[in-house]
Amino acid sequence: RTKPRDFRTILKEITFYLGYEVTKELPLRQRHDCIAPNGIYVSADKAVRLDAKVALIPILRAGFGMVEPMLDALPNAAVHPIGMYKRGGAYDRPIEYYSRLPRSGGKDYDLAVILDPVIATSRTVHAVIS
Repeated sequence: RTKPRDFRTILKEITFYLGYEVTKELPLRQRHDCIAPNGIYVSADKAVRLDAKVALIPILRAGFGMVEPMLDALPNAAVHPIGMYKRGGAYDRPIEYYSRLPRSGGKDYDLAVILDPVIATSRTVHAVIS
């Protein structure tokens, strides 16, 4: 049995790698106002900024463990949690009980990242997407 502290540590590390894979192809644009932490100006050809709006959608509650590491990589991402539950039958479709999804239907975002560390049958993720 995995201890809670070990689970959170491993989840954070896995989320870091998943976040890298998710964001590595996102569009970037040059940034002209960048100063490094040591006070040195960074030239515009080396400084870039993410040019995409990203929404993080954690599935309650386990998905919240993945929000913090993703926000470390994407500090300007919006967070829109959604809650789903299953009645008990193995083949029942998950039911939405809580939603903070945008009213625009996601048209304001270039990318939505669904966060759920517990993917056994993927029915919950499929229900969130639909």
